[in-house]
Amino acid sequence: MPASIAPWLLAALATLPAAALAKVRGSVQLSHFGWSLIDLRPDDGIAPGLGIFPGGSRAAFEASVHERRGDANGNPLPGDDGESRRERDIIEGLFLPTLQASAALPRSGATVRMGGAAADRAFSLLAQGHAGSTPDDTGAYHFLAQGTPAAVPDPAGNPALVLTPYTRLVWTGDLSMALSHEPFLRGGRSESAQGSFQAWLVGPGSKLIDHDAQQLNLNPRDPAAKQRDRRVRLDWINDGAEAASAWMLLSVHVAGSSRYAPGPPIPEPATWALLAGGLGVVGLAARRRKTCSSA
Repeated sequence: MPASIAPWLLAALATLPAAALAKVRGSVQLSHFGWSLIDLRPDDGIAPGLGIFPGGSRAAFEASVHERRGDANGNPLPGDDGESRRERDIIEGLFLPTLQASAALPRSGATVRMGGAAADRAFSLLAQGHAGSTPDDTGAYHFLAQGTPAAVPDPAGNPALVLTPYTRLVWTGDLSMALSHEPFLRGGRSESAQGSFQAWLVGPGSKLIDHDAQQLNLNPRDPAAKQRDRRVRLDWINDGAEAASAWMLLSVHVAGSSRYAPGPPIPEPATWALLAGGLGVVGLAARRRKTCSSA
């Protein structure tokens, strides 16, 4: 490459973004989760109702993070298992005042939280976390947050939920899932995240009444962020003359990792465009120089 052309290319390369903090985040949130009743036979003299029995109601929580240093290739250092924090708990009761589990380290954190009252249509469930470091850091950082509240039969076999005859029950709520990472052009970090939501209504004999599920994944090559918002709905119809029983389980889960992955980073589309523009300027300058020499 002629010496007079090189500065053009150097100028184009100099405009590439510098290394910044790389971080992966994730959250799964269910809010305004409550129920409504529909009387299928208004003239039968039976008032619609739902019984929620606390004997089998419980909520399991887990929030955990892990961090470890790495060598020049991102491999764990000999004898160094890293550092972890984890909080786990199983709490009796499904719809209670705010409950929370959390874990944190310098470069990562995770929280799972439940609260509100379903009868007031204000029940909420949240799992969220983050992890990350600078692009040239060779360590690995992970987070996980999950919550699983359930209303199941108690040890004596008593039902968790009982619905009056000729009644329709509809559970609804707002689900929001968000995953993001901050791509970079220099360094060797790889970031990914996953989020999921599940809801089940199950009758006697493990017969499925209704089910709602959603999953969202963010891979290292994906765009900087993904988000999904939707309405959650569970439908239970008792069209018989006797009360019906069921149990319910909810689950929110989010996990992510930011780790060193040696190898040349993959430029983003904007970087390719910038390089192409720089090389185009180089080609134009070379062509003009050749034209001048021929004259």
